[in-house]
Amino acid sequence: MLTFAAAVPGLAAETDSASAAASVTESTEASAETIENGQLPGEDDAEGVASVNAGDIQEAAETDPEEAETETEESAGYQADVVYEAKTIDLTYYTLENYPVSLDGVDAGSYEWNSSNMDVATVSVDDSTLNITVKSAGTATVTGILKEGSSSDYTDYTISVTVNSDSLYSGIYQDPTGATANYYYYQNGVKTSGSDDANVIQGTVDDVAAWWYVDADGKVDQSYDGFGKNENGWWYLEDGKVTFAKNSVIQDTTGALGTAGTWYYVVKSKVQQNFTGLADYSNENGWWYIKNGKVDFSANTVAKNKNGWYYVTGGKVQFDYTGFGSNSNGCWYCESGKVTFKKNSVIQDTKGVIGSKGIWYYVVGSKVQTSYTGVADYANANGWWYIKNGKVDFSANTVAKNKNGWWYVTGGKVQFG
Repeated sequence: MLTFAAAVPGLAAETDSASAAASVTESTEASAETIENGQLPGEDDAEGVASVNAGDIQEAAETDPEEAETETEESAGYQADVVYEAKTIDLTYYTLENYPVSLDGVDAGSYEWNSSNMDVATVSVDDSTLNITVKSAGTATVTGILKEGSSSDYTDYTISVTVNSDSLYSGIYQDPTGATANYYYYQNGVKTSGSDDANVIQGTVDDVAAWWYVDADGKVDQSYDGFGKNENGWWYLEDGKVTFAKNSVIQDTTGALGTAGTWYYVVKSKVQQNFTGLADYSNENGWWYIKNGKVDFSANTVAKNKNGWYYVTGGKVQFDYTGFGSNSNGCWYCESGKVTFKKNSVIQDTKGVIGSKGIWYYVVGSKVQTSYTGVADYANANGWWYIKNGKVDFSANTVAKNKNGWWYVTGGKVQFG
């Protein structure tokens, strides 16, 4: 609270001129002492939010001793205007702060109050208390003019408020009031809450420079594990900060990015929203197919990551699967969920992945040779086979060629003996 000294009290009519002059001088000195010794915002006040230097608060007018000697009973109540100068309010972390002003029991509601610069400071009266609201850097003169008909021993007041913004906080700082050890995010001196568009803010907390999560109250939440956003994209934070070391597929349990429960692909702690394909990094549940940064549980394909090509169903790599799969490049034979590019054989599709269940396909380099017709260059455990458009043609009765020569075929099979 800003505490200003009382105005010079009214002089009693029966006081002689010498004692009247002494009363004025004594009262003026007492007023200045009250200002200098009074508690000001930021001085031993845990709830204070700004530092005020109210030095050199002075009374505007001095009593003329000669006039004091000639004072009559009728003029003994006259008071000169009182000018108080609160020279500097240093806004070190907050703007838009309210300063209640005590006028030593004077009813502030008896005055009409105005500010010369509403951009710097505004003024209001609440429950007979004068409130100065500091808004920005600059200088404003707050003036109180005694209302007509008001009964008071006080006359007009002028309070000069100069606001210094040289040290306004912008960024992450520890609570300057000392009330907590928490860190907060400030913009131009105003504590600023994190928003859906920007709650990952760069700053230093406990001597650790990092990008930190700022909650809706503007506080850095050092216990936060989850997603946050800034102008650079979406990030996964651990213990409140971006580590740039997280590589995984992670569920958004709060719905920060959209629908709660969605799984996102994270590389170096950043959500890969433009990525489509098989994630290079797995999580504890397996390897996953990603579409636009999210797990696509509808994906059934053969997809590639840095480790190779893998068979995917329900969005997940099936490491226990051996059989056929397909993608935009064709049909493939997978072994333990992976395309080895080494399989050369005639293989039966027992699950009907490519077409009808039970059909035998000619595979070279792990790929089904759908455009091939002739005797297969590679046999299987059952023999050598005649292929038509990639499939064994059990109706073939012919003489046909492969890389080893020409062969007699009946029922689609080479007859060696």
